[in-house]
Amino acid sequence: MLENSAAKICLVCGDPKASKHYGSFCCSGCKGFFRRSIRGNAQYFCCFKNECKVQQVVHDDRKLYKRRKKKEALNNNFELDNEREEEQCISPPSPPTTIPPSTAMTSSSDIPSTSFASSSSANIIVKQEKRRTLKHHEQEIHSDGWLELAIKANKQLWIPNYCPLGKAKIIPHFDIHDFQSITNYYVLVEKYANIITATKKTIKEFFRLVDNFYETGLNHIIDDLQCSLELGVEEAFENPRKMSPRTKIDWEGRSLIETPSLNRVYCRLFLHYIDWTSHIPEINQMLNEDWNQLIFARSVPCLWMMLCQRSIIYGTNGISLSGGIYFPLDEKEQAQINTTAMLKKICILLMEEFIQPAKAINLTQSEYAILRVLCFFTAETKLSPGGREVVRKTRNFYRNTLVQHIREKYSSDETANRVSEILSILPILEIASRIANDEFCFMTLFNVAEMQGKLTYDLYVKKAL
Repeated sequence: MLENSAAKICLVCGDPKASKHYGSFCCSGCKGFFRRSIRGNAQYFCCFKNECKVQQVVHDDRKLYKRRKKKEALNNNFELDNEREEEQCISPPSPPTTIPPSTAMTSSSDIPSTSFASSSSANIIVKQEKRRTLKHHEQEIHSDGWLELAIKANKQLWIPNYCPLGKAKIIPHFDIHDFQSITNYYVLVEKYANIITATKKTIKEFFRLVDNFYETGLNHIIDDLQCSLELGVEEAFENPRKMSPRTKIDWEGRSLIETPSLNRVYCRLFLHYIDWTSHIPEINQMLNEDWNQLIFARSVPCLWMMLCQRSIIYGTNGISLSGGIYFPLDEKEQAQINTTAMLKKICILLMEEFIQPAKAINLTQSEYAILRVLCFFTAETKLSPGGREVVRKTRNFYRNTLVQHIREKYSSDETANRVSEILSILPILEIASRIANDEFCFMTLFNVAEMQGKLTYDLYVKKAL
């Protein structure tokens, strides 16, 4: 009697409605997951350091999503003939076999991408760059469509979740032995593509994961949304969604920045930054204390670097700050705003010493994607000896990745010059970071622009003590 009772419990998640599948007792949900994993040759890694809890509630969420999608399909006159067809209809789409090309800031500096696991095919496609065929174009469209559909599907599952976006694992993990795979991975997190409209006007159509993943179409600047800085450092990484809703990021520069908007801009950008860092796989190689310390110590330079790159893409006459607002380059427009001297000083510094040099050397999106990771992995004094060792090894790893990526397009001498040009724009971010840290400390202490909060106090005031 006891044996029959135990046999009805899923040995994976504990669901009481289990039957014998593949030689063991499991529920239909775990059976389907196992079958899809084997057929798709899927590979997984745990975002919770192999300590996550597999519970029946996961299946309950999946069933709610399944019923909703089934209703939508029926309303659109789709026929779900059997369970297999239904499962294919509602499941997030599988990744394409070919990852889309890494779109550069100008089409002439494109680096085509390849399958994550094939370095030999990478060389073939690179040689054929100037003779891209219709087949390549169709693959690019299919891949962009896959990413957009994957984002939409995961939005439905992820809305109630406060975790960092990287834990949803929307982007397939890269092959550490293939530099093109590594580059493609980070490009997909921040990818964009040029789209030609019916009027023959080229615009930027964005498929960046961290930009395009939003829960509401409201604007975090003008709409009444809850933004909070009352989170500790560790909580901000574990539950970043508590800082701000994931609104549509909106990099278009339409309105000038005002001091009262700084709090909402800060909360939304910090959420954006945490979502980006959660895609860095080296998180599993460091202690939680070291990882949290590194994330918040490197937040300012990495955020400013991202803002500069978005400003270049959108052609903003200044620096885009999200929510449709920007800091202007024009001095007459600067006279119209009442922002702090800190923001003016940093923006002018970065426009002259980062944006202009990046434009001059035609920094591609692929190069930017790896350069930002290099900017992140900079040693901090408060890291443990083991943490500093991981940072050192990881920085060398991504620096070699950047060199290999550039070597595909340039000769040996040109590669050395190109790498030198790219790395030379990093130090300005450290200067901007020091200025920002001092000013944020002042703004936190005196609650300028409502910047006083537990998070900003831990990050800037404690750091200065």
